[in-house]
Amino acid sequence: MTEASISRQRDDASRSIRKDAATKALYGLTVLLLAWAPFPFASNRPWSWSLLAVMAAVLVAYWGLTVLFIRRPSIYLPKGFLWIALAFGLAWGWAWFQIWGYIPEAFAHQIWSESAAVLSSDSQGRISVNPYATMTSIMRLTTYAFIFWLTMQLTVASHYASRALKAFVIICTSYAIYGLAVQFSGSNLVLWYPKPAYTDVVAGLKYTSELETLALAIPDPEGSSMGKVGRIDHVVLRVFNTVGGSAGPDTSNLDPLQFADEPPVMGAAVVVHSKDKKFGVEGGFRRGQSLIVRQDEPLPFNLLSINVLGSMGQR
Repeated sequence: MTEASISRQRDDASRSIRKDAATKALYGLTVLLLAWAPFPFASNRPWSWSLLAVMAAVLVAYWGLTVLFIRRPSIYLPKGFLWIALAFGLAWGWAWFQIWGYIPEAFAHQIWSESAAVLSSDSQGRISVNPYATMTSIMRLTTYAFIFWLTMQLTVASHYASRALKAFVIICTSYAIYGLAVQFSGSNLVLWYPKPAYTDVVAGLKYTSELETLALAIPDPEGSSMGKVGRIDHVVLRVFNTVGGSAGPDTSNLDPLQFADEPPVMGAAVVVHSKDKKFGVEGGFRRGQSLIVRQDEPLPFNLLSINVLGSMGQR
């Protein structure tokens, strides 16, 4: 396709858009859709992304009807668009392939064969572990493609492109001002919803922090225990707002510290603990008993004190 033909195609599409009242209405609805998308928690909830998908599909269907029955406006395809469409189609097709049940057994995730054996059923294997989540992702990806297509077709004319850019700036600025107002006002509400789940957030990077004590002084009724042979039976760690960690007499014998009585719930906020943690230490009598406390996860660990309980030898 020559540059002259591309230019004519753009001019024809521009004239059609200017004259077509239905397309003008579609343009306004598309701008409203773009303004709505960030409003319900960035359309990042099942109900909000489903609603966004329905609205985008309705607008694409409306656009298709205008192409078929109202003045037949030209479909604008910029240079290189086919390569973009091919890349998107490959990603979209691969997502569908992951939930397709008729694939070689070697491709399927092993959870399907294990579940079939446990349930004594002939379930079809798939690459995806969660086909429902994969289909949801396909729906959301298709929604974004619909919005991209509508925006590309409706901003062929320069005056519509200018208006779309101004609307985009106004929408982004409005949401930014609202977010800053909520943040600096100290409000615990997002829209009219409380935000207790993330008012106090601790984020960390994974690295290993390790504490190794000097020789611990075990209580001895005869006086100082320094230099004597002793054995540590138990250690009490006093921690504040702590999760995880491990401790032991040396790096080869570190046991995880379990502060919670029940395992954590998937998807729930991590519970931090401020308490005394008592645990046993294996080891015989020797001089220079020490303790190692390690945190190798991106979780908070605040150690306030270490107390030891043990017994001393005669020398």
